[in-house]
Amino acid sequence: MSLALSSTATDGRGRALAALARALREGAGVVTLAAPRARVTALWDARGDAVLWQPPGEPAVAGLGVARALPVQGGALGPLEAGFALGPEHASVEAPPSRAFGGMAFAPGAADAAPWEGFGDGLFVVPRWSYGHGVEGAWLRFTADPEGADAERAQAELAAIWDRLEADAALPSAPALAAVEDAPRALWREHVEAITDAIAAGEVRKVVVARGAAVRLAGEADPRRVLHALGARFPGCARFALRRGGTTFLGATPERLVRKEGDRCRTEALAGSAPVGRGEALRASEKDRHEHALVVDAIASALAPYAELALPEGPAVRELPNVVHLHTPIEGRLREDVHVLRLVQALHPTPAVGGVPREAALRWIRDREQRLIGARGWYAAPFGAFDARGDGAFVVALRSGLLRGERAWAFAGGGIVGGSEPDAEYEEASMKMGAFLGALDPRADEAGAERGGEERAP
Repeated sequence: MSLALSSTATDGRGRALAALARALREGAGVVTLAAPRARVTALWDARGDAVLWQPPGEPAVAGLGVARALPVQGGALGPLEAGFALGPEHASVEAPPSRAFGGMAFAPGAADAAPWEGFGDGLFVVPRWSYGHGVEGAWLRFTADPEGADAERAQAELAAIWDRLEADAALPSAPALAAVEDAPRALWREHVEAITDAIAAGEVRKVVVARGAAVRLAGEADPRRVLHALGARFPGCARFALRRGGTTFLGATPERLVRKEGDRCRTEALAGSAPVGRGEALRASEKDRHEHALVVDAIASALAPYAELALPEGPAVRELPNVVHLHTPIEGRLREDVHVLRLVQALHPTPAVGGVPREAALRWIRDREQRLIGARGWYAAPFGAFDARGDGAFVVALRSGLLRGERAWAFAGGGIVGGSEPDAEYEEASMKMGAFLGALDPRADEAGAERGGEERAP
């Protein structure tokens, strides 16, 4: 029996190597092959640049290496709308279209300081290798560099990837948290009180405050392990990751920014939070309903030039394992064909992560937040994927953090409006930060793994 399975696996590997060589010889720039089914992050090697993207309810896609790099300069996404030319395609199995994956900084220059070295104002990549699960089974895609493919090198890479997919090795143990350094509660209280004073004086209506925690680990954290823990604990959230130069930005966010398919677009307002079990109190909270309404109004105004929108009469309560939110889904029909990046540019930052009025809130964040978070970097900014047609999906990169060797950084925040209480807001932000910190903790990781998470090979 084992001999037959080994022979089948060998035959599959040989067919894939031959198919790749033949397609590249015939001039293909993109080659999609049938592949062994495994955990998608089994594609990743130890250190190479990599991505992971999994919107709620959809199969995950992992990427390794970079075939096309599309940098964002100064926050301008317009130049990226031209898309990416990949050359002729050869496919032996059905798979999603080629996409660019990545994200951007919360604001231009927000990722110029440590620990965000190498991320810059934004970056989208078309991976050299992509892997996922489809209706016909697992698929593996090779995308050649602009100057063409070295067939011998591509085959060697395929052989190494095939070995990793077949092995689908167990994830390494998670290291213990050695220390967590957070901003002092007194500093947070001072910051929130300054915002509520500014609101009372009429300078702003809402400012979203964020804070960061620096974590020392007892060993090197594997981003695949953290992603698995996040997926197990928050299956209804979007998982994302970008590894760049040995540093990985990753998270599991509950908030969609926008999704565009043809002439339809979808987004949502997610603002107003409470502990689990306090959903009805949240719905009745005048402070939280006001905060939520600011977000709904701003989203509707931002999309009005592009789409006819449909909004429900009032918010519902969305329950997550560690927190509940007020939630309003928003759908629309586009008046003309626009690239999803144009919708991203119109929406970001929503009042759920910036404030109202937008420019006044952003000035406050830029000028006064450094003591709490240092640099926001890509936290609370758009992360997602788009294809050559301009369709795509983006989320707001909340419940997120950075991993680098034996160090990690976690980020969280909350919206401050009139009536906000500093200590209550501190506890809310701590609850949100716990989503990422819990994924780093070995005991929490093991509890989440028992509930499932990312698909494994049968």
